[in-house]
Amino acid sequence: MKSLFLCVGVLLACVGCNNNTQAVAPPQRAPRVFSEADVAKAQDEITHDYQNKGFEVEQVSLIKDADRHLSGFVKFRKASGIIRPQLVRKCSATMDQISGKYIFGCQ
Repeated sequence: MKSLFLCVGVLLACVGCNNNTQAVAPPQRAPRVFSEADVAKAQDEITHDYQNKGFEVEQVSLIKDADRHLSGFVKFRKASGIIRPQLVRKCSATMDQISGKYIFGCQ
């Protein structure tokens, strides 16, 4: 009978020790946000995109309205021709929280 109580006591002590151990979570990376360099890069990409389509870009302006969102505009004209009206399109860019990659578009 003493050995039964001893075995139960040892078993409970082992179970109690195992419950106190916690799994260590891997460190999480800080979420990516737009930096000033990212904003400048997005503006350059919009400029090159419109220039490749045959337009003369006059101004691209993007501002950070949230950590992972930019909004602004692009002003451009046709690169050649007699009539060259100035056109303006709204632009925005959104960044992925984990990878730091972003997409942009102008309407």
